[in-house]
Amino acid sequence: MLGERARALYVGPDEATAETYSASLERAGYAVDTAVSPASCVDSIAPDTECVVCSLALGDTSGLAVLGAVRESYPDLPFVLVARDGSEAVASDAIAAGVTDYLPADGGGGVPTDLIERVDAAVEGGRERTASGTEGRVLRDLGETVSSSDRSLTEEVESLLEVGREALGMDYATLSRVEGEEFVLEAVDGAPGVDMTTGDRFPIDATNCERVVEADETVVRAGTETDAIGADDPPVRIDGGVSRYIGTPVTDGTDVCGTLCFYAEESEAVSVSERDVAVVELLGRLVSDCIQRDRYADRLSSFEAAFPDVGLVLDADGRFRDCIAGATASALLYDDPEHMVGQTVHEVLPQGTADAIQAAVDEALDTGRLQSVEYELDVQAGTRYFEGRAAAVAGGEYGPERVVFVARDITERTERERRLERAETSFRNAQDGIFLVDVADGEFVIECVNPAYEALTGLAADDVRGRTPREVLGDEIGGEVVERYRECVEHGEPIEYVEQVPLPSEETHWKTKVAPIGEAGEVRKLVGATRDITERTEREEELAYRRALLEAQAETGIDGLLVVDSGRNVRYHNDRFLDIWNIPRSVADAQSDRKLLDAVRDTVADPEAFFEKVEHLYDNPEAVSRDTIRLEDGRYLDRYSAPVVDGETQYGRLWVFRDVTDEKEREVALKRQRDELAALHRVDTLIRGIMKRLQHASTRDEMETAVCAHLTETDLYQTAWIGTTEKQSDGDPTVTPRTASGVDDAYLEGIPQTNNPAARAARTGSVEVIPDVETDDGFPDSRREIALDHGHHALATVPLTTGDTTYGVLVVYAPREHVIDDEERAVLADLGRIVAYAIQRVQSQRSLTAESVFELRMRVEDTDLAYGRVTAELNCELRFERQVPTSGGSAIQYFTVRGAEPDRVADRLEAAAFVEACTVARRGDDGTGLLEVVVDGGGASPFDVVTNHGASLTEGRVRDGDIALTAEAAPGIDVRGLVGAIQAVAPGATLASKRLRDRRTTTVPEVKGWISDELTQKQEAALSAAYTRGYFEWPRESTAEEVAAPMDVSSATLHYHLRNGLQTLLSMYFEPDCRHAL
Repeated sequence: MLGERARALYVGPDEATAETYSASLERAGYAVDTAVSPASCVDSIAPDTECVVCSLALGDTSGLAVLGAVRESYPDLPFVLVARDGSEAVASDAIAAGVTDYLPADGGGGVPTDLIERVDAAVEGGRERTASGTEGRVLRDLGETVSSSDRSLTEEVESLLEVGREALGMDYATLSRVEGEEFVLEAVDGAPGVDMTTGDRFPIDATNCERVVEADETVVRAGTETDAIGADDPPVRIDGGVSRYIGTPVTDGTDVCGTLCFYAEESEAVSVSERDVAVVELLGRLVSDCIQRDRYADRLSSFEAAFPDVGLVLDADGRFRDCIAGATASALLYDDPEHMVGQTVHEVLPQGTADAIQAAVDEALDTGRLQSVEYELDVQAGTRYFEGRAAAVAGGEYGPERVVFVARDITERTERERRLERAETSFRNAQDGIFLVDVADGEFVIECVNPAYEALTGLAADDVRGRTPREVLGDEIGGEVVERYRECVEHGEPIEYVEQVPLPSEETHWKTKVAPIGEAGEVRKLVGATRDITERTEREEELAYRRALLEAQAETGIDGLLVVDSGRNVRYHNDRFLDIWNIPRSVADAQSDRKLLDAVRDTVADPEAFFEKVEHLYDNPEAVSRDTIRLEDGRYLDRYSAPVVDGETQYGRLWVFRDVTDEKEREVALKRQRDELAALHRVDTLIRGIMKRLQHASTRDEMETAVCAHLTETDLYQTAWIGTTEKQSDGDPTVTPRTASGVDDAYLEGIPQTNNPAARAARTGSVEVIPDVETDDGFPDSRREIALDHGHHALATVPLTTGDTTYGVLVVYAPREHVIDDEERAVLADLGRIVAYAIQRVQSQRSLTAESVFELRMRVEDTDLAYGRVTAELNCELRFERQVPTSGGSAIQYFTVRGAEPDRVADRLEAAAFVEACTVARRGDDGTGLLEVVVDGGGASPFDVVTNHGASLTEGRVRDGDIALTAEAAPGIDVRGLVGAIQAVAPGATLASKRLRDRRTTTVPEVKGWISDELTQKQEAALSAAYTRGYFEWPRESTAEEVAAPMDVSSATLHYHLRNGLQTLLSMYFEPDCRHAL
């Protein structure tokens, strides 16, 4: 039988069967409800029904259908199915539908003999499942309650009371607090119809809770009201009508501070199980824990509020695990604690600080000893200094090791230490002599002096330390000093005096100041400073002299000075001020700044700005200003103004005016020059870049392309093109565009060949500039619109000429903001000459290196040129040797003279207009001589013309007034132009022959073989060793001695072989026969 009465529902096919089963269950102690209508059987289940017993056969339906209906509403309610015609299939269906037990009916149709046993087992199992579910729910509710971190103590207690009351099936629950001889209700849950509220008070001895507190144990009462209270205890209001009572003590960690009680008022007696007691005691411990935790939180909050330091918990990785900082320490935090926790020190703090703290944490964990570290950190309170202490906390079995780190603000201490350090430094390094005197026992004993005191007085510290003034200076002078000290002690205030004390140093006059040091009016020490005033007196005299000098300077200087006090009254002005501003002395005598301003109002060019600045400076007494003022008469004044101050006292304002008209004009001129130089520098840089490109060009096309491309790579020029020139029958040249950059062919095709700036440059041989394409009459009207559409607003045409030979014209176009001045014009002219010479060089090289050349033979008979006249008059012969250009634009021509005295020939040639100088360079034994003729390079002779046009002069002779020339010109050289140029200087010149000749190709081995044949063995060895050892480098990599030593010859011998070897090589290159061989 079950220990407690249970209720069951029987569902049968008819009333008779129902009565039979009901009687059997009632005899077993069950309260039985019956239902013979399967459709309403679910509605017949009472709230306290603990089992359904159902027959399988129910007329139109079956017990399996009833089982399905019950399971839909009561999935856990025990269900016993009785089957008269049962089978395995029925049993399987019942189990699948969730039957609790299945048993066959009695063979005679009666109640099965083991029905009661089966129902008891079903009910007991149901109760166990219910109890297990209830306990699980209770534990979950308790866990949720105590684990919630956002609940207050009151909310936690109320939730625990509610959970406990529902789990125990009690009517109400209370938490009371012991206060003296009374109980105070802290929380109440339930209590329907009971007049109890939080805050009610009851005498301790009037309740069952008294025994809970006195015995410090759980008290259980069950039964009637009298049983609950006890026969000897009169009933009281709070316990009246109670059938069940469970009370347990609540502690604050050490003492019982109250009780947790649960009450029931059932009409029937219900026993209290051990489980109920265990639940209440568990709740008591939880409430006690909540109280302790709340008190701990209160204490922790108070501790945080009072704790002046920042407390941190870090793990071994330096990760913040907790942060404690009260209101007093919150300003010392580097970051929000919520942001810090979970991050490492290196993720939060600056690198240096993080490294120092991590090192302290590591050391604390490694050694187990307290570690200390100091660091500086910018926090909310500003830049602060901290002392951090790190202590390791063992992790144990339930967690890793931690480090408690406490950071204390030591800013004030650090600053005190630094002030003390600065004070000690000042004491040691002060220029005044400082001393400290102990006044204890009425004696004045010198404790210490600084180095300056020793230097000033000549008294060593060891000589005065521990001694009185009388012992150091004698009774008379020392007694006077003591009296001064006593005066300071008696008045308790600093005193200052001048004294004359003879000391080992030669200084005798001192200014001394002594101040008392003590507490509560008791002077314990004196600190004094003494200074030699002899030097100060001398300085005062020097200052007086300087003042007089400054006043003289103010009156004789070039600046106008004006001093105005705070009331804007004139305190001083010099005569120069009046002269600069042309102010009458009568106005100045009024000593009014405002009258002075009125006097100059019409003098300044911008009165409004002038007076606005004046008023601004007077409104801002501490402001300093400097600016330039323009006057109506065109002058400029430099205006400087500053406050006149002495310490913190301000006396007024100083105004200084200087006429800077000349400087201003120089500045404008200098700025203009700087701008011009900057532009010229850019052009010059551009030209240098072009020169570099020309050095690497091997053809005229490459040169022209490089020049045009480089000119348009910058913003100086938008377009550049080069055209070739050709003279017309009337002598005027035409210019045809050949190479361009920055425009297309269509633009070039429309440029006229004559009557344009390019043709004028070719005709005049000078740079032509069109400063404004839009308005300049020198620019063709037909091209004006298209040029402006391309952004061409200015242009320059540059002849590519060497002086006597013009190879073409360079044209550059500039944007609107670019002005082509005279300096740039000169640079462009130089560029034109450079390009012309480069073209000439390329053509000359082609003439020298071409595999096929035109051999030209020309004659000039009975010429009136200087060379011809000399040979005709002196009956001699001149043979042209070579021409050497010079950097100055002239050329040196060498001629061998035969048949006449070389000196006479030289004198005659030097008289020629185109000859700058003529000397005899070398004389031969046969009466011949080598003439060196310096010509102006202007192409005044056929020899110049051939060279200037890029041809190679292979032979030239002048005899009996006739000139015979043989030249080689590479294909591509303008032979007609060359002949025409020769005819221009020698009108009788004729082209005798012109033929294309192939040159012999010489291989490198052949050349080396010829050279080796010409050199002796010793010459070749000397040249090879010298070259290999860098003797010909600059600076030399080896000396002659170093080259000669391994060859076992002297340096003189080496020089002999080198000189002869070089002579041989140069002869092979320059002598005509050898040169042709090479």
